[in-house]
Amino acid sequence: MQLSQIAQIGEMMDIRIGDITTKTKLQELLEHERFVVSYPTHRLVPIALEENESVRFSFARPNGMYTFQAAFEERFTRDKLKFCIFQAISDVEKNQRRYGYRLSVVLNISLRVIETEKDERPPEILAKTVNLSEKGALFSCYQRLSKGTKIAMQLRLDKYDVLFVNAEVLRCEPPIRKNEPYLIAVQFFNYSKQDQAHIGRYILKRQIIQRKAREIE
Repeated sequence: MQLSQIAQIGEMMDIRIGDITTKTKLQELLEHERFVVSYPTHRLVPIALEENESVRFSFARPNGMYTFQAAFEERFTRDKLKFCIFQAISDVEKNQRRYGYRLSVVLNISLRVIETEKDERPPEILAKTVNLSEKGALFSCYQRLSKGTKIAMQLRLDKYDVLFVNAEVLRCEPPIRKNEPYLIAVQFFNYSKQDQAHIGRYILKRQIIQRKAREIE
């Protein structure tokens, strides 16, 4: 289906530019499947975009995840705010599998490195999630963790809802400024279908809550 048939003004979208995924908001729908969004930033820094550069947009609905490709056209400023115009270059596709959706949410994490020297108890490391999916998470942490490091995570989904999972570090992005944390992406492993379903139910619940909040706004 075309973007104009399903998109809603004010809807929050994920935008993937190269290796960076961040949030933006749909501001206007123009003719010929062109649209305006808030200028995307990464850690408060505007992301450089080239003319005709192709990026991927995605947004969630209670019945699934929707994705499409768009090409960057131009940027502009209005009322001291920055925006940019994109042209949708593909149809919007629906992905029924919710586990691919990454929920932007801040949750407290306690973690320990699994592989350490014998008889040495690894120190506890505190972190906070940036986003969460049924397969893994992205979190901020002041401790550098190398790719391939295996960790045991204690993930607090709610006040009385704590989940224990193992994960492997996929990448560790250094901070832009010295006083900022690392961004660490991990993939869960050796966890049960019940734990995966538990995370899936939590994500779906938060999606519904966020959608209702946007409708009220």
